[in-house]
Amino acid sequence: MNDSHEISELTKEKVRKAAEKYNYYPNLMAAGLHSKSTKTIGVVIPNILNYFFVNALSGIEKETRQRGYRIISCISNESYDIEEESIEMLSKGYVDGIILSLSIGTQKLKKYKHIQAVIKKNLPVVLFDRVSKEINCDKIVSDDYQGAYNSTSFLIENKCKNIALFTTHKDLNVVKQRKKGYMDAIENADMKNNKLIANFQYKHSSEEAIKKFLELHKVDAVFVVDELLAIKTIKVAKELKLGIPNDIQVIGYADGELSKEYSPSVSVVNLHAKDIGRATAKKMIERLAKKDELRTKMGKTTVVHSTLIQRESTLNRKE
Repeated sequence: MNDSHEISELTKEKVRKAAEKYNYYPNLMAAGLHSKSTKTIGVVIPNILNYFFVNALSGIEKETRQRGYRIISCISNESYDIEEESIEMLSKGYVDGIILSLSIGTQKLKKYKHIQAVIKKNLPVVLFDRVSKEINCDKIVSDDYQGAYNSTSFLIENKCKNIALFTTHKDLNVVKQRKKGYMDAIENADMKNNKLIANFQYKHSSEEAIKKFLELHKVDAVFVVDELLAIKTIKVAKELKLGIPNDIQVIGYADGELSKEYSPSVSVVNLHAKDIGRATAKKMIERLAKKDELRTKMGKTTVVHSTLIQRESTLNRKE
């Protein structure tokens, strides 16, 4: 069944015909117990509605398939409990390693014992995008700080004087890094007295809060740490009869389909999600190729650099 060179072609054909007749197929779990390898990698992502994670998963799947591995994917729905259940299930012999991006619930609670327990069992874990310093494993991240710093600096160079920062899910490490990048860019430009920061807890019910903020503050640019929130910001600005980009410029984060298709199209920090996914898969497979005692030792962090994509929300501004 595995096309071994030690078996004659005549015998192989007889076995294949018998398997077809009796609808037999190999039990992969049993084969994995024998070989100590399932050739399967578990992937746990927090949100399937987020274009970043969809594209990252696509990159992971493409890279693993090219290298002879399969994936089992789970969605935590931003829940610590579901994430814990998924990892516990996957670690029971179903996979050779686990790729994970932490849920909001996990980062809010700062509870990582379920991941650390898996690593102690010598099962490799690679974190991507949403990571924690408290977990000793390989990590693949974007340069969130630098991406935010560069985007804010771009708005400053575009002669914006009152640049607001809109955040959501402030417990996430990526949001903290983006906020720090914004604040440092503002302070380095001697605009620290003009800091305008607002956190919107619920993206899907935030339009009224955005409207109140823009009515209350004189703002000529907004840097937003999220794609959907950036689009909502532009939508509200248009309702307030603010011209984009003449009256207010907007830069969002992560390059999804919404940013491209919305009118006006949204300038964004492109995280190169598929590249992050492929780099994560490569790192996992590198770990799996090591000897057992080295599979979970000396975790390293790899940074995938972001780029700013300019679209209508910052382009062609009239002086």
